[in-house]
Amino acid sequence: MANTQQINVTGSYTFYFDRSTVWDLLMSPEAIEAALPGVQSMVALPDEGDAWAVSIGFDFVGKHITPSGILRMSAVTPPSSYRLELDAAEAGMQGDVLITLSDDDKRTHVLWEGTATFADTEKSSEMLIGMVQMLSTVMAQQFFMGLAKQLRAARNTLLQSVSSEG
Repeated sequence: MANTQQINVTGSYTFYFDRSTVWDLLMSPEAIEAALPGVQSMVALPDEGDAWAVSIGFDFVGKHITPSGILRMSAVTPPSSYRLELDAAEAGMQGDVLITLSDDDKRTHVLWEGTATFADTEKSSEMLIGMVQMLSTVMAQQFFMGLAKQLRAARNTLLQSVSSEG
């Protein structure tokens, strides 16, 4: 991208589940698709391993944006870290995030550190950049909250199954 703006986003989320359970969920394309805010479709690219064609839709600054691109998982180091990379060059956006897990006392802490790069237009301003940074942080929180909801639902289903057998 010729003229670009770049933002850095960091954050964390704590799951009240063990690291193995959280790692397994983070490795599930179906769980990722269900938790990513605004995902309209996510289709595996069979010739590219851990890569998917994605289409996302969301409203931003009064405009409906529908970028599509390629989401790749790389640098996978089980059960500690991996990188997600989004290439939506047609929409003028690229991003990557390193996701790192640590644990203590049946809790798993997830730290994410990411960079988003987008086309610089005449409308780019400090305020717009700040809004993109805030939106990225909110979307990351929604993603991890969506994953936690999936884990709680699975746990509740298991508990109901066990109690109905007993």
